[in-house]
Amino acid sequence: MGNCKNGFRVLLALLNVVLLLLGGFLLYCVLQFMNTNGGAITKVNLKPVVVMLATAGITIFGALLGICGAYTEKKGCLGVYMVFIWAGLIILTVMTALLLTAQKPLRDSIDDFLLDEMHLYGLSGNDSVTFNNKTISPNEEFNTTLFIDTVQQDGHCCGYNNYTDWETYPYSTKNLTDVPLSCCKNPSNCTGSLNDLDQIYQDGCLESFNSFFSYYYGFLTWTSLGLAIIAFSAIVIGIGLICARRSNPFDYTGFGEPGYTTV
Repeated sequence: MGNCKNGFRVLLALLNVVLLLLGGFLLYCVLQFMNTNGGAITKVNLKPVVVMLATAGITIFGALLGICGAYTEKKGCLGVYMVFIWAGLIILTVMTALLLTAQKPLRDSIDDFLLDEMHLYGLSGNDSVTFNNKTISPNEEFNTTLFIDTVQQDGHCCGYNNYTDWETYPYSTKNLTDVPLSCCKNPSNCTGSLNDLDQIYQDGCLESFNSFFSYYYGFLTWTSLGLAIIAFSAIVIGIGLICARRSNPFDYTGFGEPGYTTV
């Protein structure tokens, strides 16, 4: 039975080390997701980001608690860990379900946001634009010009559907160039004129923007599912360790203290 108990301890410790690494990686991915493309995601809908940040933090804390419980075998530590990991499993399951069902609505919201910012490009805070039966104005707390320039340069694209979109935006009536210089393949040697199409990205940004979104969103969704599977495995191993301890109540903990008894 001692070998069985030690096996459960090692498995639980290793599983929580993996959980700790995945939690840290999830935190890194969420931060990258937030900062890419000028922070567009946080401007559209902050709730998914908050949920993912909370999940990463909870995962890291739970993994540290599990490692401590596997080493010390203290009843209190293992008990708290089991309660915590059960709560984590529920949260991860709900989060995965939300991510699977919310992808299309969130992507549609981001697409609308991108189109709105294209119309607001180059406008001042006092200007407004009316299109698609709605009127929008620049947000002073968000740098629209920098955001669109970043999207077009990083995505190697121009306009929403293609470069001709800029002819229909307010930008065309307020600026000297046909398209923003961020549409240029080499901004230092480009005037933004449609007479030099070979120097301008001609594909629209919608496809590349959605490809980026789908990649990171899918990655976060499958990571969440993987964490849920690991959490379930940790519960099974934790229960096995507790049962092994109860069948050998007079063993000692990692700190040389008596283990809990069956009394």
